Amino acid sequence: MLSHIYLYIYNQPLDRVANFSIAIVIGWAVLMHFVRENSRLLRCINKFFTASAFIIILYATMLDRNVGSCSHVFLQPFSSLSQDRFSAELLRQCIMNMFLFVPLGIFMPYAMPKNDKNKIKTTIIFGLCVSICVELLQGLFKMGWCETDDIINNTIGIALGTRSYMIFEKIPQLMVYINDIKKRIFSYYRENTADKTPGRL
Repeated sequence: MLSHIYLYIYNQPLDRVANFSIAIVIGWAVLMHFVRENSRLLRCINKFFTASAFIIILYATMLDRNVGSCSHVFLQPFSSLSQDRFSAELLRQCIMNMFLFVPLGIFMPYAMPKNDKNKIKTTIIFGLCVSICVELLQGLFKMGWCETDDIINNTIGIALGTRSYMIFEKIPQLMVYINDIKKRIFSYYRENTADKTPGRL
């Protein structure tokens, strides 16, 4: 069942995958808005999402493959962009490798303690370590292509996810700033449009 869902999503056009991802992120952002005041519930929800994202990564890269089914090793960075290897399908795979790690970059910082000041760094390092381990195991057990480019793409993906987290964290401050500007504008408007009763002659 899970393999069919994954293959269906993977085989969709990139623009459709991007739109689907954006819709998921917007839905998640709305959910986070309603539970923001309950930090414990917020962390629990994002721990579940983080675990789900991690399982999907393992499934897509390891669990859905057979040992000895494929073996290619490309250790040169950016070799997928070289003239002898580059193709539209390979470019698609690189982009999908980025998409695969974006959710982990979004959910994991919110799953960590609120007072942790190294959420972003920890998340990116964790994603990098996961990617390295996956590529090493793929090469060791001949379960896919062991590529330096995959590590780079995965790390870019999780970094993009943490960037989304940083943007979401700024939204409450932005709303306070906007409300403050609105109050100042309304106050100025009231002061300058107040009814002035003309004096009697």
